[in-house]
Amino acid sequence: MDKNRLIPPLGQALQCDIWAQRLGEIAHEASAAFACDELRHLRALFALVNADSRGCTVAGLTVCDPAVMESLFIAGACDSAALALLGGSSGYMISRGSAGEFMATVVLPGYAEEQTGSGDSLTLALVSAIALALGVGADSGFRQHQAAKGNAIRLN
Repeated sequence: MDKNRLIPPLGQALQCDIWAQRLGEIAHEASAAFACDELRHLRALFALVNADSRGCTVAGLTVCDPAVMESLFIAGACDSAALALLGGSSGYMISRGSAGEFMATVVLPGYAEEQTGSGDSLTLALVSAIALALGVGADSGFRQHQAAKGNAIRLN
């Protein structure tokens, strides 16, 4: 098992599936939001990651002090706050098209593929990409637990 992936105990797998579903909702909502709503979506992602006592997150994220994050929120430094969530061993790439659409690609340690999000602002693109990357990790853990229990997951 890859030590960079933190897989929860079997009894917590369903909770992580719900957690992954919420991450998917955050990713989708952030990519469809207007830039003026970036703080709301960043707060939702931070709250979900910060409240994760079930061990569904993966290595590569930084556990940020809520007081520091709140000071970044108050200062309007949402881009910096979103980047602060990524640990030093995470990879990321950001870009902006000529039409103004932002894209962010995030790869967490131990994962072979990256996740890309887009949005009306850099913060929204990062929120979407981070939520997608985390959701893939949590969903992968849930699927591994189902397979270990003999419950194959149907893809069709």
